[in-house]
Amino acid sequence: MGAQAAAALARAAAGGVLGTPPPGAGLPLVGGVDLDALPRPYDLHRVALSHGGAGLPPTAYDAGARALHRVLAGGDGGPVTVTVTAAGPDRLRATWGREGVDPATVVGPLRRLLGLDVVLDELAKAARDAADALPAVAAAVDAGGGRLLAPPTVWEALVTGLLSTRSSWSATRAAVGRLVAAADGTAPATGPHGERAFPAPEAVAARDEAWLGAHVRAGYRTPALLALARAVAGGRVDPERWRDPAVDDGEVAEAVRALPGFGAFSADTVLGLLGRPRGLALDGWARRALAGRLGVDVEAVTPALVAERYAPLGRWAGTGLGVELSTAWLPVPDRAGSTCHHR
Repeated sequence: MGAQAAAALARAAAGGVLGTPPPGAGLPLVGGVDLDALPRPYDLHRVALSHGGAGLPPTAYDAGARALHRVLAGGDGGPVTVTVTAAGPDRLRATWGREGVDPATVVGPLRRLLGLDVVLDELAKAARDAADALPAVAAAVDAGGGRLLAPPTVWEALVTGLLSTRSSWSATRAAVGRLVAAADGTAPATGPHGERAFPAPEAVAARDEAWLGAHVRAGYRTPALLALARAVAGGRVDPERWRDPAVDDGEVAEAVRALPGFGAFSADTVLGLLGRPRGLALDGWARRALAGRLGVDVEAVTPALVAERYAPLGRWAGTGLGVELSTAWLPVPDRAGSTCHHR
């Protein structure tokens, strides 16, 4: 994830804003729909700050207002900015400020974005069973941790993962923002207030490498971005199929790793965003963060040490690692009811 993203998440958790609210976020409300059948536990704040994705265009999270903003394609009327807030313990409310929005066009994408249909019962049991060895993980999962904010399409998850490879969070934000601004992915491409949704693969596939290089400025990732867009648009890769629980985790990981520009860390990221158990691939920030948490030199954070620490979680070990690291900006309740950072 990186130090920049962690710092941005910490600032947001203290009441700031992660990302830049998109056009249309402050309009007077003219429509809305309830999102119910929430999993338990569910915490919008914890999901929104589960990683830095809420700060990538066209998404932003206002932690002070507990409001998540996202531009969605919006159907025939074009892109629309939707704001999600909690409306009680068992319900979220999605609202917007543009006339003519069919609620049916936003409910499905929002449920995927918010992870509302991801089943994490197995993770919850693993965390409870490992509570003595990993109390921070158990407390965080019990408070709603482990459920990630996820792009509405796996295509978007792949693109943002690719653009974050060997890149700072600020540079990734800028590249994603340029892609959203430049590639016309909806019809019409721009909403009445300047709203722009994440482009469809067909929109990116229609460009060439020179155009993407000039407008997105993704550097050496540009050929991989174009290859991915053309593979998805042409049906040679069907990432939405990976949502099917009948598809094995290993098959998903192998398919991601086979894509140009992707590797083990990218595969773990996609698995997590799909609500699947992820592996223990570490980037430099995660190694440093875990070293600080354990009070050891970063050289001591070896694959063997990490595997041993999270072994009590079984196949959810990698998910537990991510949950524990997130307690740096999302403290969890202790047994007395206050909040703390467990070691």
